[in-house]
Amino acid sequence: MTKKTPSSKSVAWNHLRSDGDVDNELYYFGDSLFSGVANSFSKKGILLSSHTFVDGHVQGCCRRYHENGSLAEESQYWQSRLHGIHKCWSPEGNLTRWGLFEFDIPVSDYQWDNQGQLIEEYHISDELNERIAGFSWDDIEDTKRYYKQITGTSPPKFSERGELVTYSE
Repeated sequence: MTKKTPSSKSVAWNHLRSDGDVDNELYYFGDSLFSGVANSFSKKGILLSSHTFVDGHVQGCCRRYHENGSLAEESQYWQSRLHGIHKCWSPEGNLTRWGLFEFDIPVSDYQWDNQGQLIEEYHISDELNERIAGFSWDDIEDTKRYYKQITGTSPPKFSERGELVTYSE
């Protein structure tokens, strides 16, 4: 088997291929794990998304844009897990969501309508926060099992638009 070494460049998103593992997806450019920036453009040439990759994982700052070119979403990732601040804006530039995530688990999440009215607010409970403090998040399967154990539900999953999508195992 040939050793796969990371590539480092900027490429169009459609030039990457995924290994298809939904839980711990890796991205390749040719036969190498991809490191660099992948961009996606509309048919009109408008930048729609920009994702940073390290060793095949989505890592660092990722941005998505509306068709009008305004920023739609900005998120921080670590090894393909939402980790850090996640923000969404309407096409008019109004903040519609602000969340703080730790390894795909929402710690705080606020959502506003386009008029700036708070429509949803979520905070992780103090008890849950204490239970996850110091937990080793090295394995996505362990993370999912732990989340389900302490919350009684499957971990949340988000669409490409940053909308919460529920799924069953």
